[in-house]
Amino acid sequence: MNKGNLYFRNSLDMNKVDLICLDKTTFNVHCVLRLPKHVAHGVMFSDFEQLGVITSGKDDGFVVRILNPTSAQSGGPLISTNELPLKLARKCLDIFGTAAWEEGGGGAPVERNAEDVMFLGCGKEFSLMLSSSGQVSYCGKSSYLGMKQNPNGPVVCTKWSELVVAKASKVTHVALGHEGLHAIILDEDGAAFFCGTSRRGEDGDSSKIRRQPKASKPKLMNKLESQIITHAACNYGTTALVNREGELFMFGKDTSFCDPNTVPSHNVPGLVTGIGPQYGRRAIWIAASADQTFIKMDESLISASSLLSSTLMANKQCIVLFPKGTKEARQFKCLVMSKKDGSCHNFNGEDQIDLVHNSVAALDPVYNVLWQYTPR
Repeated sequence: MNKGNLYFRNSLDMNKVDLICLDKTTFNVHCVLRLPKHVAHGVMFSDFEQLGVITSGKDDGFVVRILNPTSAQSGGPLISTNELPLKLARKCLDIFGTAAWEEGGGGAPVERNAEDVMFLGCGKEFSLMLSSSGQVSYCGKSSYLGMKQNPNGPVVCTKWSELVVAKASKVTHVALGHEGLHAIILDEDGAAFFCGTSRRGEDGDSSKIRRQPKASKPKLMNKLESQIITHAACNYGTTALVNREGELFMFGKDTSFCDPNTVPSHNVPGLVTGIGPQYGRRAIWIAASADQTFIKMDESLISASSLLSSTLMANKQCIVLFPKGTKEARQFKCLVMSKKDGSCHNFNGEDQIDLVHNSVAALDPVYNVLWQYTPR
């Protein structure tokens, strides 16, 4: 019904585009309106003032269109005067299976209408979830996060509570290893926080050594307070952190990869050898499994220090660089740079000439030929 008129449409046959206008008293037909094709398959409604139709849109969305029947009654088309896009969907978190710490069966899906889930990790006794607003939530045994166990109700994986990270700005990253007992939380200022149980020095704190490890709430990692941490990873017994400069710190059971000069103990953050700006290899992303650590590197073909000790030559087309040093320290045997577009190509094959030894070389000024002289 709309402004004293009744409108009828045969909903059993959506292919018909006729909208019949009836008198509300006599039910006589006033006129027949023709719906546009783009709204013909929609569901119609009225708010006693206007006619509307809900139709499907893009990306599983819907569109509410307000129609003007007056224009159609005067012989014109049925015009849409206003459009409102809708997202008739909800975000939820479905959980399959049961956790080892869960008491009872699974529950209903966890609704996440307000925020997107940016991270979700499952440890041995608890799980952590990070939302787009920076809120960290947990489920599981809160005693393994340094808090009292809630006596009310069973522990289920559908019941999430906020994990308060004191002295932290917006949380941007959470790392939790499979079957792990600890987690690392990073905020947008680059501060690193530890929570859970440190059995092998995973918290990087050598001042507190206990015979019986004790779970702790999220706490600032003081040993790395001067560092700006950008990425973190955990496995069972190890913590790995990447700072803004691309250096990699590890502590816990896997400190054998660290420089022994920087690791007096397994519970002190140590630098991994061969990674950092001084080596021309910057760590930008890291992940860890049970006994492995995976590092994504931004590797420079040559550093400023190695450039000064390299042999350079050029012709009209390109510049050629031969680095010096041991084979282990060099990333390639030869680097060719185009003068036209600056593109680089490095060569390190077995058939590539190595000019590390006592020899000199030069590019031919006319032909693309490299001349080498080695005294006997």
